[in-house]
Amino acid sequence: MLIWLPIALLTGVAVLAVLFPLGSRSKARDEGGDVAFYRARLTEIEGDAARGLIEPQDAEAAKIEAARFLLAAERSGAASSPDSTGTETSWPRGWACP
Repeated sequence: MLIWLPIALLTGVAVLAVLFPLGSRSKARDEGGDVAFYRARLTEIEGDAARGLIEPQDAEAAKIEAARFLLAAERSGAASSPDSTGTETSWPRGWACP
């Protein structure tokens, strides 16, 4: 009967260890990780085009696509910014029920 107490405690610790990261926002996303990624992608495309690794037409198409994603990331970053209390306004995706 005494074995159930340590098993229950270990189960609780394991559940908390899984759920805690799901409830917290990642630092990269808070600092605009998506925006930084697409800006770096634009720089990479320009560098590849300058070195002649991709055709100018393909480079232009890739830059347009990356710029579209960059604008979308900037808009979504502004839309999901913390409210005046400093808390996140939307639920993290990890909290969704199956």
